[in-house]
Amino acid sequence: MKSDNSSLGEKFKRAVIGCSTVLTLAVLAVVGLFKGCGASFSLFSNGSGTNSDASSSSESQESSEVTQEAITDSETTEITEEAVTIIEVTVSGSEYIYENSTIGLDDLINELKEINGKFIVEIKDDNSSKKAYDALKAKLESNNISYSE
Repeated sequence: MKSDNSSLGEKFKRAVIGCSTVLTLAVLAVVGLFKGCGASFSLFSNGSGTNSDASSSSESQESSEVTQEAITDSETTEITEEAVTIIEVTVSGSEYIYENSTIGLDDLINELKEINGKFIVEIKDDNSSKKAYDALKAKLESNNISYSE
């Protein structure tokens, strides 16, 4: 009978060791998941009694200030850039349409020359004649007016 008791004791020891091992692994897995998600535990502090997230926050704030200064410096140089305006001109048949009105080619060029600032003429084709379309492009080029088709 004594051998039955000793084998029962060994089985109990093995069961306790097995359960404690499984429980330890489960706790480590849960802690690892929380730590991977950004959660913090006092167990993982850096030893100074403060959370590492607090020092990270102050570093982030200093970085933000430096970034803000850099943005401010770059903004002052970018402010001098001028916006480019798109001027739409439609060639319909043998007519030119600008600001919802039909206009002659020479009058159109004179109107465009009076515009202040940078602009690009965007040529729209509404069943235009080749002759009228080519004449507009030639006039724009001869007057150094930028265009896109």
